[in-house]
Amino acid sequence: MEVLTNSTIQWDIQSYESVDSTNRIVKQTLAAGAEEGFGATALQQQGGYGRQGRTWESPVGGLYTSLAFRPIEKGIPFENIPLLSLVMSLAVARTLTSLVEDASKIAIKWPNDVLYDGGKIAGISLEAVSGGICVGIGINLFPNNNTGEVSGKYRLSYVRNEIVQDELSAEQRSFMSEALRALLKEIAYAYEQWVMEGFAPFIDYYRNSMAFLGSAVCLEAIDGSILCEGVIEGVDDEGRLLVRTLSGEVLHANSGEVHIKALQ
Repeated sequence: MEVLTNSTIQWDIQSYESVDSTNRIVKQTLAAGAEEGFGATALQQQGGYGRQGRTWESPVGGLYTSLAFRPIEKGIPFENIPLLSLVMSLAVARTLTSLVEDASKIAIKWPNDVLYDGGKIAGISLEAVSGGICVGIGINLFPNNNTGEVSGKYRLSYVRNEIVQDELSAEQRSFMSEALRALLKEIAYAYEQWVMEGFAPFIDYYRNSMAFLGSAVCLEAIDGSILCEGVIEGVDDEGRLLVRTLSGEVLHANSGEVHIKALQ
């Protein structure tokens, strides 16, 4: 793909049919001194992974993209880098509002999973490499017939319902390209605003986009142990999850330490 210019970011996106991981490509390039804006996108990954190293199934039918950023060089403190994950989730959600049938069904499961009608449609990972940040994004655009049953609510986690087997049609490839361009535009806008103004301009928008806001949940540690139960009240200015526990205490949870499990 040609270099795209969005404000001060010059995108240089390398396109692949299939790779082991677009994250690997971007991380290696960052380690070699790549500038901000380099990226890799693929139609299929053999070894894709998401947040905390979890396996991300990456069959044909998804948009898998990794991007290089250097926010520390722009004055962002290292301790604020996790906020970029939340900012990216908003950019992905904004992109999808123009692609799905009902934008009101889009929500963000803290910190950065994007849902559609309750089903996960996109995930985001952040990795620090050689002073830079690799942002990995996977979006399920078309269901793949080789991944099993495609029906009911599971089907609603995809943007398009045209089933893919081994190859994308010319129309589907065109749609993928349009989705990528829209994504890069939203990411550039959100990233530059975050660099200039911090997370404050995003807090209300993020809170209003949250899944399970006002709902009872339990917080699980990385090892699966239950930390507490409570009601989600939003996020603070550091992007930490606010949960009011059964005792009335408000807990501030970090994304690297816990994840949400909804209560029935």
